[in-house]
Amino acid sequence: MNFVNNRFSLYVSGLLVSLLFAICLLSGCEIIDGGGNDNNEYPVVLLHGFLGWGRDEMGGRNGYFHMGGYHDMQELIKASGSDCYTAVVGPFSSNWDRTCELYAQLKGLRTDYGIIHSIKHNHKRYGKDWRGNALLEKWGEPGKNKKIHIITHSYGAQTSRTLAQLLATGHTVVEDKDNYENNKTFYDKYNSDPNVDPEKKGPISRLFDGTEKKDMIQSITTVSGTNNGTTLPNNWRRNGIISILEVVVTLFGTIEHELYVNFYDFKVQHFGIFSDRLPDENTMEYTERMKILINGFITKGRDNVAWDISPEGAREVNRWVHAQPNIFYFSYATSVTRGLPLPDPLNNWERNHWPDSNANIIAQYEDAIMMGSYTCNDNRYWLSPSNAKGTYMGMTISERPRIDSKWWENDGTVNTISMKYPWLYPNNYTGPRDNFKEWNMNTEAMKIGAQKGKWNYWGVYSNVDHWDSQGLEILKNIDTNNYNNALFTGPSLNNLPGIDSDNWSNPEAWYVDWTRYLKTLNDK
Repeated sequence: MNFVNNRFSLYVSGLLVSLLFAICLLSGCEIIDGGGNDNNEYPVVLLHGFLGWGRDEMGGRNGYFHMGGYHDMQELIKASGSDCYTAVVGPFSSNWDRTCELYAQLKGLRTDYGIIHSIKHNHKRYGKDWRGNALLEKWGEPGKNKKIHIITHSYGAQTSRTLAQLLATGHTVVEDKDNYENNKTFYDKYNSDPNVDPEKKGPISRLFDGTEKKDMIQSITTVSGTNNGTTLPNNWRRNGIISILEVVVTLFGTIEHELYVNFYDFKVQHFGIFSDRLPDENTMEYTERMKILINGFITKGRDNVAWDISPEGAREVNRWVHAQPNIFYFSYATSVTRGLPLPDPLNNWERNHWPDSNANIIAQYEDAIMMGSYTCNDNRYWLSPSNAKGTYMGMTISERPRIDSKWWENDGTVNTISMKYPWLYPNNYTGPRDNFKEWNMNTEAMKIGAQKGKWNYWGVYSNVDHWDSQGLEILKNIDTNNYNNALFTGPSLNNLPGIDSDNWSNPEAWYVDWTRYLKTLNDK
């Protein structure tokens, strides 16, 4: 294992990413035996959430990894005996766009967002070309690459679930009447139209038409997942906080394009955002042009992270994305808040949540407080910050999800109740719903075995903020001198998959042990 030796790069990278986060975050089932000797050898794919970056960003190998921070999570898992790959998708993009990017990267294809989707949301049909650079060129073929395990953090929960859904069923008219991505008649007519831009023509993606292999994912693990969204975007809009991207483009407007893309790529080029400057375009003109594009992307549109990770957007994902019968689904929740000692008589005698001492002060402390008292569509709360009047993205208050005190516990970025499993659906929804099994810590699950086709929920890690749960111990732990030994101080395989303490003392060790557990999930 190669660990970072350049201490100066570590400190600088940590401070830079801290600044970035501070700007952004202030604004029917088969029972399968999980044990046995016939272990699977399927590769592990790590998938990031909101604000994530690739292995070649943030200083690359001498910098800061999104999964692991100062320690390279991918290489630690590989050293433990599992093939491991790190995927990278748009940190600000919609769940749909991220899913298309993930599929293309894994398979080594040109990213195809779909004709109807790209027209509806006014962006390019094609994105980054991964041909010749597949993460898993033989994914889906017999052998150890037949399936993958996806371990994902935060917003990646929705993306991994959507990939599984599209692989299983494609994208049908029944699921979403606004996207006819599997309509061959429409594609044939579109591709034969001489007035259509040739850059938008092409066959239907196998991801949409339902012809891709169905059984290509063994398990999906969501850590601190936005399975039902987070109330953080509601707070952004309620407080009128300027668009995250507008802040960043102002900072980067005077920097050469290649420099900031290499350091942190926002991956929204298909919207024309952060493209190279036009000929003879000065810094002010470039910045103003970007602000107009960003305003349409974030503030007025729904094809972005701000919509999809809101409870309003997440329940729309849950409407058509469901647990697949051939996949193990696992979820872990995190929390860094607790109820105040005294209830508030003007707020339904509820106790607002306040972050504990382990919360990250740089970017999450204030967010934890905001989320710990936010309500919506519930008139029992008089003093809590709320969206009690007006409309939100075209919806009246009565059309929006009810947010009450059950949502107040959080990890500084995502509400703990949201992480459990997908349970939030649109009003008057009558379709299928995901089921879950809440295991009794370690022993019951290990004896009976995890269940396919439903969510295996292992509980809450207390005193763990949203950064810690992906190994981002910013300004907390950058000493790598004895890190090899630290691998053996975390949770052992005998204690997984349950939770044996209130402390996430070594997240990297936890991830390594979790991949060992995933290898015990055989298909017999």
